[in-house]
Amino acid sequence: MLGFTNNMPPLHQVVDTQALAGLTAGGTDFIRVKNSVVKGIAIRRDLNPQAPEVVLVGKGPQRQKRAQLFVNQAEPVPAFVKRNTDEWEYIGDYKAVSYSESPEVVASYLTGKRTADSVAGVLILDPATTQTVSVVGGGFPDSKTRKAIETAAVDYVWTILEDRGYKVEDRQPENQGFDLLAVKGRMRLLVEVKGTDLPSPRFYLSRNEWTVGLREQAWRLFVVCSARSNPRLLEYTAQEVQNRFSFDALTWACAAK
Repeated sequence: MLGFTNNMPPLHQVVDTQALAGLTAGGTDFIRVKNSVVKGIAIRRDLNPQAPEVVLVGKGPQRQKRAQLFVNQAEPVPAFVKRNTDEWEYIGDYKAVSYSESPEVVASYLTGKRTADSVAGVLILDPATTQTVSVVGGGFPDSKTRKAIETAAVDYVWTILEDRGYKVEDRQPENQGFDLLAVKGRMRLLVEVKGTDLPSPRFYLSRNEWTVGLREQAWRLFVVCSARSNPRLLEYTAQEVQNRFSFDALTWACAAK
């Protein structure tokens, strides 16, 4: 292992704890802060198996304050994952895009040894350079039209859910794998909305959306066909999505082993 003090090591290089302290301002919290600025993050995957994209923040005012500080900072920092005793792998720079302390959001991401009484919130991270997939053509519209269709579809589904007696909350900004939280008494639905101007369903799912769909029984996919002209709603559980649709990969994200 090498010790780095000024420059970041090469991607996937393993450093020791002393070098990690020099690269991330030191400390023991996974969010490393110096002079009220987040300098880096050091993550344990035994506590956060969905990291670095999803990190569960433990309870405590200092930890919760640092998570919110990271989001407000809106700047990427070096991220390290613990591989073994005194071994930390540099996995690139990541930025925090959202932090939620909603009990529903926390519950949707609990996994492994983490329990609701030990977790304060959920921190969502993105790589500093986010690659996107263009889906223009082949039945998919340009970004402006796509946004208009999406808005029409969400508005339509929101109205439908309220008509069914649900209280609806917008969860789109939180990037939680679903767009709307619908609650009626003890019933809870995590609704992902897809819209199309076509008369038959065609859509794409992100990895995060589908991961939540497979994990959460309350997840539902609502597809609005002819969204801006004569909307027609189709509803699916994750199992029904698997049974009724073929999955075609548009791209693959590849990283060194």
